[in-house]
Amino acid sequence: MTKTAVLLAAGYGSRISELTTLPKCLLSVGGSTILERHLTFFQSCGIEEVKLVVGYKKDHILDHIKPFHSQLNISICENIDFKEKGNTYSMYLGLKHVNTDVIILDADLVYSEEIMSRYLQDSASNSLIVGPGSEKDVESTKVLIDSQKQVRLLVDKREITSEELNQYAFMGEAMGMIRVSKASLPDVMQTMDTFFKTDIHLGANWELFINIYLQSNGLSAYFEPSKQWVEIDTRQDYQAAEILFKSVTQDKS
Repeated sequence: MTKTAVLLAAGYGSRISELTTLPKCLLSVGGSTILERHLTFFQSCGIEEVKLVVGYKKDHILDHIKPFHSQLNISICENIDFKEKGNTYSMYLGLKHVNTDVIILDADLVYSEEIMSRYLQDSASNSLIVGPGSEKDVESTKVLIDSQKQVRLLVDKREITSEELNQYAFMGEAMGMIRVSKASLPDVMQTMDTFFKTDIHLGANWELFINIYLQSNGLSAYFEPSKQWVEIDTRQDYQAAEILFKSVTQDKS
């Protein structure tokens, strides 16, 4: 059973700075901050321990989580050089002291509790969650799989080439959740140690790291058909999340 979550909340979020100067996870969606949604869902889904990786304006985040300390075992990991060291490095900091199956999430991801619950109940403990998407969407992280539904390639911020489509099948968009088993953690950390020996990789996002990890390791693709999720990168993303989760809240009332 997955007992630990690593939540990546160190980033600056320059593309949404016109909307807020606080960390993106402190934006309110559906009556709660994104961070509160994460922590509440962790509790509901049986997560016992949280490795929270902070950086940009960390004190605001630390103040915000105080009410949750009595319900969750929250450890703070700090990415001090968060402007130069990207979310792969934040992932590395969060995973260093994990000794259980783990789920890793971007803190700017807004999703329904049902999505996380279904994902954690899936039998594959090494997997990437994939949602509906378009292979023509240049901005999204597109997931290509083989005939065994193993992730073979992530294509980010560019079009998929015809050669890649001849070799693999497009499944959808990576949502920003990854599960790693306790048994696989040594391979992940060893790959990270090698990855960071190249200085330019210190600032890399996790998509590049995963592609390198896949060269020697397996990762299943878990498809989630629900569209009740949004990754908050821009004002438009935030507006879409407000509309989506306001309507979800109203439907349940």
